[in-house]
Amino acid sequence: MGPGSEPAPGDPGSPGDPDRPASFEFVSRWQLRTDRRRVWDALVDFHRWPEWWPGLHDVEQLRQGAPDGIGQKATSHWHAPLGYRLQITIEAVERAEPE
Repeated sequence: MGPGSEPAPGDPGSPGDPDRPASFEFVSRWQLRTDRRRVWDALVDFHRWPEWWPGLHDVEQLRQGAPDGIGQKATSHWHAPLGYRLQITIEAVERAEPE
């Protein structure tokens, strides 16, 4: 980015820019000893995540979305082991229910 230019939509802001939070993508892979349906049911019921996800303090629904869950949006508040706090907003853009 040169002087006076703006970041492209979806790009993180300049380092130190307080008006544009940084954008991150988290990817994780879990191996669980249970059936897929139980895992699916737990993942789509985000209101109950704090019951089983360590560090997750609360979840607040921002938008309900369509009946299939697409467009659902929520914000979550996390307490990290090193003492810092995170607020993460998630939006369902795709769903692939197990067969």
